[in-house]
This record gives sequence, C-alpha cells and structure tokens, in this order.
Amino acid sequence: MTDGFMASCEINEYGSCKIFSEDAYGPEFFKKLNNKLKREGVLDENLPFEKPQHFPGKCNTKSGRIISTAGYDFDRVVVVVDADDPNKRDDAYSQIEVHLVEEIKSKVYIIVLDYEIEEWICHSLEIDFRNEKPTEALDKWCRVNRGKGYKKDKWQLPSFVDYLDIEKLMAHTSFRDYIEAVGERV
Repeated sequence: MTDGFMASCEINEYGSCKIFSEDAYGPEFFKKLNNKLKREGVLDENLPFEKPQHFPGKCNTKSGRIISTAGYDFDRVVVVVDADDPNKRDDAYSQIEVHLVEEIKSKVYIIVLDYEIEEWICHSLEIDFRNEKPTEALDKWCRVNRGKGYKKDKWQLPSFVDYLDIEKLMAHTSFRDYIEAVGERV
C-alpha cells in the first residue's frame, strides 16, 4: 500500500501522540476504533485524537522522515503496519525501523499485524482465514452476509469497527500492543 494516515493526540497526562497506518482507509477506521475503545472503557475517555492525515507507507523513505519528525514533536509515535504474512513480521518491522533516527527510536511503537487490519475483523466475526488473506475471507463473508463483496469496496473498512469484539481481540497480540501504545501515560 502506498498511503495511510497519521492522527495526533493533544498533550494531556498521556503526553502527545501520533498514530500512523499504512492502510488507505485507516484514518476513519482508527478514529472510530479509538472512540469505541473509549466508550467501552478500554482507553481513557480523555485521550484526545485529531483529524487523521496521510502517511506514505512502510516501504517509502519519506515515511522515515515523517515518523522521525513526529518523534521530535510528540512524546510517542504509534505505527501500525501490515506484514502480509506472519513469516514476514520481522521484515515489516525492519522496513520502518531502518528509516528511524536513533534519538527517537525509544518513542516509536511499531505494531505489526500478521497480515492486515482485516484480521482483527475476521477474529471478531470468527471468520476462518487460514488458507487465504483476511481480506479475501472477509470478502466472501460480505458476499454471503451483506450481499456485496469487500475487496473492491475497501472503503467499507471503517464500518467494520462496529463488528469488532474487543473482548475477543484482547487475545490478539497486535491489538493488545496497539492499546498499550496508544493509551500509555508518559
């Protein structure tokens, strides 16, 4: 993917925070997710988030500059990236870390998804994706349950926040890592 977002948090007891995602539909998804996490008491209701912004993606040198700049301006930076395969988690992590300036590395939390953000949706809906990517399994589920596919209409991603089962997702390492990184007090 070549785009994504960043959303900034204002300074409060949590300090300031920037969130990056390489998914093109990440801005609204993470905005809705954070609001849901606040409503359900998982994140403090005082944790603020601003309007999401654009992020070029993990394989882009411009990303390193943007993340590093955020590291100087914010108390912490959360970067959510797709591995596209659990065996490529280390590669996905390295594609971000290699571009970071040494002084800010301790402020950057890199959350690597085994496949892609849709895996959280699949886990919540108990959709089996062992033999395919989560996007493909979700597409099949949508065709059966919504009468319309997902793959060509990925703009639907934010609407799936309503389907997320936070309790089930707490067993998912990348989800717990995300909550810990976003909700950490400084």
